[in-house]
Amino acid sequence: MSFEIREMVKEDTEQVQDVAKKAGMKRMKE
Repeated sequence: MSFEIREMVKEDTEQVQDVAKKAGMKRMKE
């Protein structure tokens, strides 16, 4: 069970990093 939770957290973290990367790119363009 804890393994599944860990996988979910990992996916969430990757999504957050992806969003942050996109936001950073937008900021650099402005």
